[in-house]
Amino acid sequence: MRIRANLSEGATRAGAIANDSWTKPIRISGQCDQSHAGDILLLPMAIIAFWTLAYDLVLVARWPAQTITWCFLAFALAGGVALGRLWTKTGAIPGKGYRFHPSQLLLLALGLGYAITALFVRRPNQDDVVYFHRVLSQLLDLHQPIFLRQTSVDMDAAAFSPVHLATSYEMFIAFSGHWLGLDPLYFYQVVGHVITAFALPFVLYWCARRIQLDRWPAAIGAALGMGFLLLADRSPFGVLLGAVKSLQSAG
Repeated sequence: MRIRANLSEGATRAGAIANDSWTKPIRISGQCDQSHAGDILLLPMAIIAFWTLAYDLVLVARWPAQTITWCFLAFALAGGVALGRLWTKTGAIPGKGYRFHPSQLLLLALGLGYAITALFVRRPNQDDVVYFHRVLSQLLDLHQPIFLRQTSVDMDAAAFSPVHLATSYEMFIAFSGHWLGLDPLYFYQVVGHVITAFALPFVLYWCARRIQLDRWPAAIGAALGMGFLLLADRSPFGVLLGAVKSLQSAG
């Protein structure tokens, strides 16, 4: 009789726990409880993704180039609403749970140093002459579809490759400078590089944090990653590296 009583009592407790689990939400610790401060870097990626969709749509449909702006605003509005609802529902709001850490001062110093160097060192290449010239010509004739051929020569030149035509970076930079009232060529050669250079250590830090590294190891890893990128670049970059390479070549 005692055994039966214990069994019935245990079954009653198990049933109560099971019923209670259906009515009360269970908090699952894990990724949802972690900080999403670094996910703020996903917002520029989303903006560029919406721009690329708008650019490719206008390119394929052969609409006037000025419609890229309106298509981009439509995609950004719809995507922003959808992402906002998703982030609110899951609690994974970019920037949520941000807390300052001293290791971020190292990232700030790296970003500022890299960005300031980009302000004084300009490295134009063939892309500035051929590819971006098409974008500058497009800004002068926004009522026409996106140009498919080279505009840097007077004669009827060959068309660009499909891979380059599908690339929206040059158009994005030029239109951004146009919207902000800045020289598109200056925005392409200087401002875009400065923004990218400043964001690079934070991107490397965020990648290291995503693989569960602590803050200081992630910051040091970002510094080492930037050092590797600078040393791996064979062309002179900045006054310091340029002087070192000049001395090596002279010797």
